[in-house]
Amino acid sequence: LYVRFSVYGSAAADAEVSARLDGKSGATRLELPVVKMAGAETTYQIDVPLASIARGDFLIAVEASHGDERARVLVPLRIVP
Repeated sequence: LYVRFSVYGSAAADAEVSARLDGKSGATRLELPVVKMAGAETTYQIDVPLASIARGDFLIAVEASHGDERARVLVPLRIVP
């Protein structure tokens, strides 16, 4: 599963972006590699390896930070058979 997103704001080009897959309890299940898209300064892609994830409900947590500024978004994900 590919998840693409953009980071906006005055510090977006210099932001440090990370992502992880969290379980229902909020515990981190997997750190997800974030790749900057070619030709797009503030657009990123995450590759979520569905084959290695059991069925159930999860959250993809995406975080961007620059200095004291931080932003986080949670994307719900349900894996069904």
